[in-house]
This record gives sequence, C-alpha cells and structure tokens, in this order.
Amino acid sequence: MSSLSSSFVQIKHEDLRFYENCGGGSFGSVYRAHWISQDKEVAVKKLLKIETEAEILSSLSHKNIIQFYGAVLESPNYGIVTEYAGGGSLYEYLSSEQSEEMDMEQIMTWAMEIAKGMHYLHSEAPVKVIHRDLKSRNVVLTADKVLKICDFGASKFQSHTTHMTVVGTFPWMAPEVIQSLPVSETCDTYSYGVVLWEMLTREVPFKGFEGLQVAWLVVEKQERLTIPTSCPPSFADLMKKCWQAEPKERPVFKQVLGTLETMSKDSRLPEQCNSFLHNKDQWRCEIDATLERLRRLERDLSSKEKELEERELRLRLWEERLMERSNVTPALLTMGSAMSISLREKAVLFKDGPDTVGHLMEVQTGKSAKDKTLKRYSPWRRIVKKKGSKKVQAHENTNQNNIAHLSNENLEKSQSFSNLSTLILEKSQSCDKLSTQDQSTPAISNSSNNAASSVEKFPLCNSNTAPDTPQMVTVQDLDTPRRLVMVHATTGELLRCLGEFLCRRCHRLQDMSSMDPVLWLRVVDRYLLDNCYQNQSCINPATVVFLYMLCREAVSSELATLHELHAVLLTCFYTTCSYMGNEIAYPLKPFLVDTCGQTFWIRCMSITKLMSDKMLQMNTDPNFFSQVFADLKNESQKEEKKSRLLSGVYSTQ
Repeated sequence: MSSLSSSFVQIKHEDLRFYENCGGGSFGSVYRAHWISQDKEVAVKKLLKIETEAEILSSLSHKNIIQFYGAVLESPNYGIVTEYAGGGSLYEYLSSEQSEEMDMEQIMTWAMEIAKGMHYLHSEAPVKVIHRDLKSRNVVLTADKVLKICDFGASKFQSHTTHMTVVGTFPWMAPEVIQSLPVSETCDTYSYGVVLWEMLTREVPFKGFEGLQVAWLVVEKQERLTIPTSCPPSFADLMKKCWQAEPKERPVFKQVLGTLETMSKDSRLPEQCNSFLHNKDQWRCEIDATLERLRRLERDLSSKEKELEERELRLRLWEERLMERSNVTPALLTMGSAMSISLREKAVLFKDGPDTVGHLMEVQTGKSAKDKTLKRYSPWRRIVKKKGSKKVQAHENTNQNNIAHLSNENLEKSQSFSNLSTLILEKSQSCDKLSTQDQSTPAISNSSNNAASSVEKFPLCNSNTAPDTPQMVTVQDLDTPRRLVMVHATTGELLRCLGEFLCRRCHRLQDMSSMDPVLWLRVVDRYLLDNCYQNQSCINPATVVFLYMLCREAVSSELATLHELHAVLLTCFYTTCSYMGNEIAYPLKPFLVDTCGQTFWIRCMSITKLMSDKMLQMNTDPNFFSQVFADLKNESQKEEKKSRLLSGVYSTQ
C-alpha cells in the first residue's frame, strides 16, 4: 500500500462529504461528494480495496480521460476520487429525449473525442493501457458536453496483458474477449464500433437478450449489430471494420482518427447523416426484424435442448425400471439425481448378496464397452474452446479401479454411520420397554392436521408414475424400515435456478441477468478442462446443489457490485470443488477475481465458519442434501410465482 500511496494524493475519508449515489461501474459504486479542503465537487468510486485502477489513473492526463485527484486508502473505506461529470453517462443521454436533437456535427465531435481518448491510452500514455470495458455507460459528459472516458476497473497495462479474463459487458465485448483468448488494443476498437452504433441509432445493442445469448450469437453465429441500409456509407464501413472477427483486421485508433477526419471533409455527409437521424421510423423496423430473427434462432436452440433433456429423462426412467426388475438397490448417486437412504438401510448394504453395493458395482463395471450415454449439445463448450487444447483420454481399466477404490472408501465412511444407527436403535429399544405405545408406522390421512405437522414430506418420482407427478414419502424416526428421497433435475435446470436465486438475493444489481453467474462458472470449468486439471466437467447436479447451499449463507443481499458477487461466487465454487473432489489439487488462478490471494483466503475462512453447522447436519442427516436439492429446484417456481404476481399487479392498474 505504501508504494501505491507514493504515486498519488492520499485523501482522508473525513475530508469528503458524500451525497447521492450517481451510478455504479463494473467494480464499485459511484457517489457524488464534496472535497471539503479543496472546496471541489468530486465523484468517489467506493472499492473493496485499491488495485490497479488508481495506479492507472494516476499516470493519465488527457482532456478526454476523467481527471484523477487522489485515493482514499483507509480500510474499509477504500475509494478513488475523480472529477465529477454533471452531464451523466452517454448511455443515459442517448436514452433521453435530448438525444433526438443530435445532428451529424454532434456525433462527429463525440466520435472524435472518444477516439482521441482511446488513442492516448494505446499510444501516447506513459504506460500503454487497454481499457477492456469501453461502453456508453463508461463515457461521461461534462457540463459543457465534452466526453470523457472513465471506469478503469477492468483495465490492464498493455505490457502486462497477454490473456483476458471475462470482464466487461457482452454486447460491447469482442469475440476474443468472450473466449478468454489473447488480446490486443483492437479489442477496444470493437467496443468503439458498438458505441458509434449507439450514437447513430440511439438504440440498446442486442436489446432483450441475456449475456450468454449474446456471447453465443457473436462468437458461434458471427452475428453483428444491424446497420440500417439508409445509414451513411462512410459510417457503415467504419463500423464494419471495427467489428471484424480477426483482431488484426480491425483498425487502430490512429487509423480511426484519420478516417473520421476524412469523413468530416465530405460535403455530402451532413445531409446524409441528418436525414438518417431524423427518419428513425423508416429504418427502425430493420433492427426489429433482425432482433426477431435472432430470437427465433435462440428459441430453436432452446427447443432442441429441451428435446434432449426429455430424452435424458426418459433414459433415466428406463434405467430405473431395469434396476427394479433386476432387484438391485439403487444405492449410488447418479448424475442428475439426489438420493437419501436411512441409517439402518446403510448398514444392511454392507452385507454380501445380490442387493448390496458391491454387487451393484460389479454390474456397473461389467457393462459392455459399447454402451453410450446421451451427451447434451452445449454451444458454450464450442464458444470457449481454445485452439490446441488437448482432450484428456480416459483409460477404462484405470477408471474402473479408481471407481472401485472410491467406492470402498465411501463404504468405510458409511460403516461409521451404520455403527451410529446401531447405537441409536439400541437406545430406542430400551425406551420401548418402558412404553406400551405401538411403534408401527402411522397412517397419514389428508384430514389429520396433527399427523401432517409431525411428519415431513418429500416429493418422490418413481418409474411407475409420470415424471411431473410427485408422490409423498413420509420421513419419520429411525425405526422406519426405509427412508428414500429422490429428486431429478438436469444440470442446466439447476444452473438456471441458481442464477434466478442470485438475481433475487442481489436485487440491488439491476444490470445483472440470471445467466451471468452461469457464465462465470462455465469459464472456470473450461479453464480446468483445458489445462487438464480434470478429465470431465466439475459442474454437475451435486456440485451445483452444494454451491447453492454455500451461496444461501455467504451471498449477502447488500452486495452493491457485480465484482463483489463474482468474487464471492467463485470463492464458494472453489470451496465446493475442493469438498466434492478432494483428491484434486485445484489451482487458484481461475477462481481469483481479486489479484490479492489473501483476500480470497479470508473469504474462504469466513465461508467455512458460516457453513460449519450445515456441514455437520449434512454429514449426520442423510435427507439434508436431498432437501437442499429440492429447494434449489423450487427456485424456478418462485420466479414464476413472482412473474405472475407482477403481471397481476400491472394488469389491475
């Protein structure tokens, strides 16, 4: 911290008088404040800690870059202090009625100002900087309508940047940024083209699409924003060059400035541009038609995925029927299912016989090598696939030996529970001698309130009923001969439920979509696969349920930025991976959102302390994990109820 404080002015927190919240960047909330000692109106961006943003800003000085005054280094009130731009963001201006008065001269002036600021960052600054998050929200207007680039939370010094993590906002992100490939300064050129499109059309890019959908369209389908046919050709050509898929084919900002200067000398351009701006009703239908086509494309993909999910469900039900016919007890956790059995039944499973775990393992490992499992089509796997990545080849014999070894370890763990159940049963039998009460399982009547209040009920789907028709299974004391709870759900369904839960929990993050957390998890999973830390995805129903259990305790509703949520979620994911696959040494790099590893470990310890009671409960109660599974699956129903309630409120108004 001392090295940082020596490079800029250190401002006391008491020297600032805070006013209203005037927005938020990707990595912190921004407040309007008064710098008391300097009698100056400033903007203060609150951070969890001071990282590279203050260091970057302290080295910059340009009329189109937000002016940096200093930083607050007092824990926990970290923040950076910059000039206050009273005109708000460019995004807000383009969404207002004032934008209807824009003309060619205004657009050309602002396009030049943004390009000059970016050219300074890439070529003229003391240390070359790649912004990585250029968008209309990160361009602000001063009182005299001069544009300035701000929010360097995602920026990196160019000499230190060879690979990208997924930062920024998808409609403005270049394809190589979405795929976490090596980048250059031309990734900012792509974003500049999107901002130029916003100024010309005064529309929101990819309006109505979620982040992951935009990523799939841009990378997989090579889709770009629609340029209306009546758009001036010079502007259309410039935007197309900025959006080239190959980074080397995009112009640098020195070339962009040269193109803009040439365009400003064209005597025909003002008339063409003003005619385009003032006849929006004539060409807006072209943008709407493209958006509708993309929605149909996305719906077709969703229907195919749904069809595969239904096939997967039918396959799972078919396997269960085979298990029932062969009289084999389904004692193992299967992909997509959570199952719980009573302590007494766990003890029985250790005996030799056709209904034991050992016999089931022999049946499983003795399957024909020609048997194939259904693999779901995943467009995201194709998006983030890197060139030269090597696929881990699984050795059948080795895997079978590993499965048998892990099974033996699990049996030894379960043996301890069987001993515990024996001790409890002995105590209960001694109590039976003192009581004349009948110990048989009570019948549950729909009209009996007392019985309903003393017996827990869990939904169960078996092969004899429809998948969507739940049966009720009673969970009573240890004398119940069988206690079985099974919940079915696909990994994709659980991930969507997790995203919806986080959106409801972090209600202050208005720009967040339910697919953002899913993307963060997929990026980490792809990194682990590509670098051979595992030979199959670590994202499965069990890990998603465990992650959901951690998030319910660790994710606070007071989180103010996506950066904070990203850090907490990946810390929970690291804890989940470490617990579920403790034989694997996971690297910290893909899980780190903050550059400081100490912050990561402090957060890990706090999560572990929060979950100590839950972990004990999960290890002693065989139905606890299944109940968490059911809770997660019900998150989507909560979202549907919320939508129906809101639609009902609006319809009555």
